[in-house]
Amino acid sequence: MKIDLFSHNQTAYAAALAMLGETGKAAVVHPTGTGKSFIGFKLCEDHPDKRVCWLSPSEYIFKTQQENLLACGADVPQNITFYTYAKLVLLSEAELSDIKPDYIILDEFHRCGAEIWGQGVARLLEMYANVPILGLSATNIRYLDNQRDMADELFDGNIASEMTLGEAIVRGILNPPTYVTSIYAYQKDYDKLKNRVSKAKSRAVKEKAEKVLEKLHQALENAEGLDVIFSKHIKDTTGKYLVFCANLAHMKKMKANVKKWFGAIDKSPHIYTAYADDPETEQAFKDFKQDDSDHLKLLFCIDMLNEGIHVEDVSGVILFRPTVSPIVYKQQIGRALSASKTKGVTLEDDVFCGPSCVFTNDLTPRATFPKGHENYGKTIVGKGASIGANATIVCGHNLGKYSMVAAGAVVTKDVPDYALVAGVPAQIIAYVNEQGDIVKRCKE
Repeated sequence: MKIDLFSHNQTAYAAALAMLGETGKAAVVHPTGTGKSFIGFKLCEDHPDKRVCWLSPSEYIFKTQQENLLACGADVPQNITFYTYAKLVLLSEAELSDIKPDYIILDEFHRCGAEIWGQGVARLLEMYANVPILGLSATNIRYLDNQRDMADELFDGNIASEMTLGEAIVRGILNPPTYVTSIYAYQKDYDKLKNRVSKAKSRAVKEKAEKVLEKLHQALENAEGLDVIFSKHIKDTTGKYLVFCANLAHMKKMKANVKKWFGAIDKSPHIYTAYADDPETEQAFKDFKQDDSDHLKLLFCIDMLNEGIHVEDVSGVILFRPTVSPIVYKQQIGRALSASKTKGVTLEDDVFCGPSCVFTNDLTPRATFPKGHENYGKTIVGKGASIGANATIVCGHNLGKYSMVAAGAVVTKDVPDYALVAGVPAQIIAYVNEQGDIVKRCKE
């Protein structure tokens, strides 16, 4: 089956193709979770007779992207020659000359700013100066590297499509996350502050600071512990959560507190570990993804899941590690955001909704047992679809591109592209074109 892009990615892809044709360089800067790797795969699919050199930070990222493509029912293009940025650095001139790409894709292209990896990319682009280059990344800025703009350096500022995380949420492409912040280790900082107060030269300043310090101490002592915070805010008690740690030693320390912090939610949570130097990581990550048990699932990891890797049904992200870089921060919270996970109703471009049409969001509603937004049913209304007056769309069912729902119909199953449905429950009575004209009637 061919790759069917989300409407926002289809728009970006069309813009990228046009820019590649004009300048030979195009960058797509979309937030984590919006499916931008599919844009690269679509380029490969639409040019099956061309050789595509695909570069990425890790083989694991690329493998996961392929798995996501297969999970959507699409085939992985066979015209891709894949290298990691690290592998590219090691290639000889002869090996580089053997690549002979018709297109070059730089995935997570902000990583090309790294000194060593950048040298490998520079050699490749110098050898194939006339080959079109497509770049994909959640950010083009290297915040901790003098604010370098990699879209300027690699693509001469040619950004075909740019979208912020906030825009993706406002447009309904990504769900707005529930964000909870807490202090779980404050003693060292408190002691430093206390020491500074004790050294104050002004008596009046010192006395005032000591009163504030005492109030702070009382507030911290009375604050809820992590066990209470997790019990209050982890709504999906059998869900999957990514737990980011600073390093291996920090990870071990955090894992030692699992029973204390998560015991009230699940006395026997399933614990998984993933970090770059662990040979068992791939199997652990696979087991985590496949775990559909009734237990809380926690995957403790460091930085290897920052980019390019998505688990379809992640319920949340827990950040135990501090970070200065906005890139790392957004990448890590982005693990819980995905365009394919959007709940509620998503209307693609050019959708018509008639007067008093209704979308339900709960198949088994109870006034005294509200399920919350995170458990709403999902409905996607495809590009150009039309819904008649007083029609009802039962949640969990999608309307295909340019489909049409007659007035008063009750949709209880998916509606194919270009299908016209009517009745209770709605049945296909005809097929229409993009203008809405009937091109084929179905036998009753």
